[in-house]
Amino acid sequence: MKKQILFLFIVIIAMSIFAISASAADIGLGVELDNGMTIKAIEDVIYLPSYVDIHNVKIVYANGKGVTLDGTAFTSGASIDLTKYLKKDKDSRATYYELCFKTTATFAPDDIVYIYKSNNLPSVFISTSIGADKMIDDNVTDSATSVTIYDNDGTAEINNLSAEVRVRGNSTPTYAKKPFQIKFEKKTDVFGMGKAKTWLLLANYLDQSYIRNSIMYKLAKELGMGASDFQNVEVFVDGKYQGVYLLCEKVNINANRVNINELEDENELLNPEYGDKLMSSTETVTEGALIDETIIKEYKYVKELVNPTDITGGYLIELDNNSKGDRAKLGSYFITETSYGENLYVIKSPEYCSREQVEYIARLFAEMEEAMASTNGINSQGKHYTEYIDLESFAVAYIMAELGRNYDAGSASIFFNKDIDVNGETSKIIKGPLWDCDNVLGNIHRNNAQVQTDMWAKNRTPWNMLTNHADFNNKVKEKFEIAYNIIYDMLDAGGFVDEQIDEIGYSARMDRLRWKQYDEESWPLYSDGSLHWFNQKGKKTFPTYSVYTDFVNNTKDTAVGYLCLILQERTDYLVGQWGCEVTARTRTLNAKPAEIPSSLLGSQPSEPSKESSKPTQSSKPESSNSATNNQTSTQAPQNSGGEGKGGDNSERVSIASVLLSFTVLALTITIGVLIVIQINKKYRRF
Repeated sequence: MKKQILFLFIVIIAMSIFAISASAADIGLGVELDNGMTIKAIEDVIYLPSYVDIHNVKIVYANGKGVTLDGTAFTSGASIDLTKYLKKDKDSRATYYELCFKTTATFAPDDIVYIYKSNNLPSVFISTSIGADKMIDDNVTDSATSVTIYDNDGTAEINNLSAEVRVRGNSTPTYAKKPFQIKFEKKTDVFGMGKAKTWLLLANYLDQSYIRNSIMYKLAKELGMGASDFQNVEVFVDGKYQGVYLLCEKVNINANRVNINELEDENELLNPEYGDKLMSSTETVTEGALIDETIIKEYKYVKELVNPTDITGGYLIELDNNSKGDRAKLGSYFITETSYGENLYVIKSPEYCSREQVEYIARLFAEMEEAMASTNGINSQGKHYTEYIDLESFAVAYIMAELGRNYDAGSASIFFNKDIDVNGETSKIIKGPLWDCDNVLGNIHRNNAQVQTDMWAKNRTPWNMLTNHADFNNKVKEKFEIAYNIIYDMLDAGGFVDEQIDEIGYSARMDRLRWKQYDEESWPLYSDGSLHWFNQKGKKTFPTYSVYTDFVNNTKDTAVGYLCLILQERTDYLVGQWGCEVTARTRTLNAKPAEIPSSLLGSQPSEPSKESSKPTQSSKPESSNSATNNQTSTQAPQNSGGEGKGGDNSERVSIASVLLSFTVLALTITIGVLIVIQINKKYRRF
């Protein structure tokens, strides 16, 4: 008898646990696209690319029996019109679609599935050959992927091209949202940015505005400094949404990028074994065998490398003082030393240099640094520093470092390039291209880096030397007087910032939901799910925002607003510091709120009734200033409140689901106990 009762209890508990565990993941919901790819649900959200026709969406599921949609039997692969499921957040003008699925094979509660759709961005689809988890989580290079890129209207920019794809970067791969590198088999043009084999997908994970890189690259280019072209896109890997990315050029020598002679090509032609194998043939020269009469402290080269006839260029060099401890892994480099300290210069191209090549470019940089470090700008060779450098590109580079208050100034991602000499005249060293700007403009709150009213880059290499010279400072002043108006044009209503927000549109909402960026308690995350150590209590380095944009961007309480006000504050401060003669400007702000683009709505739905919709009120009420002044005309609706699923419903939906599950469990156990009691009575009768 006791065994029978125990068995019944085990069955009841097992049934209860199964009922609670049934979820969207168990059903395996997704949307099948016209190209046969399936966009998979992540938790209880499906993220769709911009070109999907919301009137004809094919819903599929991998598991489950007796699946119903709103109580009606639903067959996997059936197409539905999403407009009837539209929900709107009145405050933010965001839209999403809310569908109620259920599998009748269990006692599971209804499974609410949210569908979000991008409105403007192109889509990059990466299909792996080794599996997304292995490529992303295990950081394994997949040399046999297939890449397809669609424009926002569904036109194929690139169709099913073979490529090598890997996670890229130094610290960024440790975060949950990974950056990627795509290397095609042959040079390929993407969005008119020019042909190249290698393209990068920057995650911008720590930049909650998504547009710091875009702003800085555009400004640098308008001031005449080299910087990458770019395009905002959304990325899907094996049908799993990864979020908003910046597709851009990799910093390398190329006719469409750093357009100088490619010495590395000549090295490869003359040296059949050129490549990683040469690391075993490198030699490091240290004290006792240095280049005569220079400030070179150390350098590394490849032995027995055959030189081309002309070794004067081109060279791509990175100042990377962060790699001093790892220089054994580098191909070719050199270290200089002045009264301002040591500097490690990594030769990025050619990656492997002969002794003659390293000594040529190292001597040139050493003489340049010696001249910059001297009080009169002249080195021991009797040459002025302006005989070595392109003054204008160096001035713009300093403006970008000081304007952004770049935390990495003097440490890493500082590029130089030098072309081949012509007619016996030494070509000058050019500063650039600009790179790695996601942590500028107040995005790092560490060591007072967010304070905008002091000089920052001035105390870092090479600006700590150059800012001692009047001719350099005059050029900085001249260029910043031009930059001042460009920056205000960017910030004004309808300017570049508004254009970027309009382009990103709902995609920012989707990315923030995907990576929980609105939640200070869970963002940023390492890939293993642990909280970033910088953001532990008392060590908040990267700011979080419950609101992406209020469309006016005149408050530091939103991700984009904070960026805009920091850029304005820093610009006005530097105008005074550099004595610029400008006509003072104030920002023009957007005037009225936008309506939801009709392209997203299809047929205009009626407002959901109280019975059929869940509240989508902001979890954080707007201030009186925001309510009265923060108006806009941009066509980029975003969630204005705490950004859970379905407006700000996620927490309430989760709590409701848990309560419902426990209710089901309690009822099931109660019924089971009653059954056991009845059985027990029956046995007693006998």
